[in-house]
Amino acid sequence: MLITFLTLDERRQELRAATISAIVPCYNAGATIEATLQSLVSGDVVPDEIVCVDDGSRDATAAVIQEFRRRAGAEVKLVSLPTNRGAAAARNGGAIAATGDLLLFIDADVILGAPALAAMRARMDLDDAIAVVALYAPVSSTGGVLAGFQSLLANATFRGLDHQDLPYFGTQCVLLRREEFLRAGGFSESYRGATVEDLEFGFRLRTAGRRIALAPSASIVRSPARRTVPSSIASTSVPGSTSTPCSR
Repeated sequence: MLITFLTLDERRQELRAATISAIVPCYNAGATIEATLQSLVSGDVVPDEIVCVDDGSRDATAAVIQEFRRRAGAEVKLVSLPTNRGAAAARNGGAIAATGDLLLFIDADVILGAPALAAMRARMDLDDAIAVVALYAPVSSTGGVLAGFQSLLANATFRGLDHQDLPYFGTQCVLLRREEFLRAGGFSESYRGATVEDLEFGFRLRTAGRRIALAPSASIVRSPARRTVPSSIASTSVPGSTSTPCSR
């Protein structure tokens, strides 16, 4: 059997032609998902498709996504899980439904800066990395002294790390080569909720000798949650449920 290896230039040419699927796991994210989706379709580089995975939400998450798809005319797939299975299962389900060569995992309460996705793809090209993590902005969009301090601390901490060989993998916003995701076996679904499933996955990548990079110019912020969902779809909420988002 003949095995061929691509040169670095060939891999870079392949990367520039690669399609991108954004995967957004959602659980009770009706208050924040619209802002996330809007940031995805407003960037300098727009994903070829967006896959939203509704992980058994009890609020209007699915209705908000459907309304956004209708209004924006965007390529948005909605995968609905009948019960809440956790962030790892939701991301894995999104990856199965996605068709892109690159997978952009982003939380349902994260807003992506306009240049961010272009910067992440450029960093992947420059460093020949298999994954690129975005960076929290040094200011908080939610207000408050504590939130502002946490944002500043996160930004300063990650800026001090090796951008070309990052000892960290976080799914708040990360661009990942699809074949590497499949080779690693996806996220471990033994972790329920949103816990350390992304850190464990990153550990497996680094143990296998894979490089994770940081794109410091790829800026993200947490979305300030709206108190109510749009009135046109509020009636679709499950009685007695809440629209408070759960960070994935």
